[in-house]
Amino acid sequence: MLYILDTNVLINAKNYYYPIDRIPQFWGWLIKEGNAGRIKIPIEVDNEIKQKNDDLKNWISQEMVQDALLLDEEPNISIIRTVLEKGYYINPSNLDLEKLKSADPFIISYALMDKESRCIITKEVSKPSKKGANRKIPDVCESLKISWGNDFDLYKALDFRIP
Repeated sequence: MLYILDTNVLINAKNYYYPIDRIPQFWGWLIKEGNAGRIKIPIEVDNEIKQKNDDLKNWISQEMVQDALLLDEEPNISIIRTVLEKGYYINPSNLDLEKLKSADPFIISYALMDKESRCIITKEVSKPSKKGANRKIPDVCESLKISWGNDFDLYKALDFRIP
């Protein structure tokens, strides 16, 4: 299984659970799992992280981290359109598309490319009442029959432990 990380997984890990300077074992584990092909981040997640000038940007900008974690795939426009139409809007207008400035539709499209062997990991929680651009990743994944979970599901699945 390939686990595709949402931006919020890394931001929350840095801010609340595994500060980069205090628990480097976690960040080393991510690199190890990335090199093994089990964890990846799309370029859109990478770009979101690099918008802030902080420890996470510095960490993710390192060549060894990029080599290990960056998903080496181009977005597929027809699959993104499917995500937008079936997950967010029916017949999206240009105005609708402008509201979707996050990496979410891209993350979902990468999982949809091979949904039998890919899973999205996010900190978002289901909010079925949200509509359009406000829909949450878990709800869009449910609509498209894509596997998803949270960071703790990932740690359990890949047996993360601090030595």
